[in-house]
Amino acid sequence: MALDLDVKFLKKTNPIIKITFFLALVFPYTLLSQVGVNTTAPKAALDVESTNSGVLIPRVQLTSIIDNTTVVNPNFGALETSTLVYNIGDAGVVPNNVMAGFYYWNNTTPSWIALAGRKIHRTFANHFR
Repeated sequence: MALDLDVKFLKKTNPIIKITFFLALVFPYTLLSQVGVNTTAPKAALDVESTNSGVLIPRVQLTSIIDNTTVVNPNFGALETSTLVYNIGDAGVVPNNVMAGFYYWNNTTPSWIALAGRKIHRTFANHFR
């Protein structure tokens, strides 16, 4: 009985409403998965436009360049290559130590790679070995 009412309703419905309903269901699947912040025409997967603000990258405290527990994949898998973080302080022991700065994850090594190149903290005692 309910099916008969729905069919009768659709037969009586204005064709423009039918087309609008159809497009509302189909159109979202045809869009690209781009996100724009302060823009209506994103030019990349994430496009942030601003004349007076920056982007804040997640800040973490890594324990070494081989630290694979501080930053986690929200989908419970391995970290993706190119995951970007800002390490807030110095930690670890040479040669796996980290200093404050930007790091990205590299699954090939697997380790965190400093964006500005690898810096090694040396203590005064290390100079005499």
